[in-house]
Amino acid sequence: MKTRGLVLGVLCLGVVLSLGIAARAQAPENQLIWVSEFVVEPARSAEFEAVVKDWLAFYVEIKYPWSFTVYRTEDFHYYLLSPIKDMAGLEEMMKTDMELAAKGGPKYEALLKRSRGSYSFMNNDLVVLRYDLSYLPEPPRVSTQDARFICWDYYYGLPGMEKESEQIAKDWQALYKSKNIPDGFLNYMLIMGPDMPLTVGARWGKDAADFNAADEFLRKTAGDAYTALADKTMALCRKYERRLGYLLEALSYWPQTK
Repeated sequence: MKTRGLVLGVLCLGVVLSLGIAARAQAPENQLIWVSEFVVEPARSAEFEAVVKDWLAFYVEIKYPWSFTVYRTEDFHYYLLSPIKDMAGLEEMMKTDMELAAKGGPKYEALLKRSRGSYSFMNNDLVVLRYDLSYLPEPPRVSTQDARFICWDYYYGLPGMEKESEQIAKDWQALYKSKNIPDGFLNYMLIMGPDMPLTVGARWGKDAADFNAADEFLRKTAGDAYTALADKTMALCRKYERRLGYLLEALSYWPQTK
């Protein structure tokens, strides 16, 4: 269910982009990702996660074919990311969800009722993971599979400056390569919505301390070049935000591994 079992049938593309390490295996081509965001009151986070786990059991039982990976930010936003091949794949996934909703059944209806009261807000987005604007060293110090702590940098670009923003991403690639930085980054772009143009850079570590140490190493190693490029990046932004969070493997669903 493309609202990930929590609010079937709400299929709007919203204005908030959520980022993470979207797939368990790297792909050579740019990757479309469907993102579902749930805003949860801290006092209800245990309830929300319990409902998600029950949905997972239900998916295993019915052999639901679509995978998703779950992340939680420090302010209790939950992001469920599902890779899709193309727009036809998105349509097929939505059709599967609607068929599941139509078939219903007592177990489904009970889960849906519990879900509706476990979060305050939900939203869906379509993004593209731009591997051509990302940096993935070989071998990486921490692979995406081992990443548990995620840092998302939101770069809300100036309209009409999209080409310049893409060039900045390429400049970051070149800087990382020239300094042999052992940690990578992924760049995502919002496909549609009023927040466009929006690029989100994702970096990661084994935990917060590991990430902070790697970030400090990057700044010291790149030195003045880092500062200059950071200034150029911000000069193309109308707004900037940073969000920190964690992979929730226990709430993720990878049917190929079940």
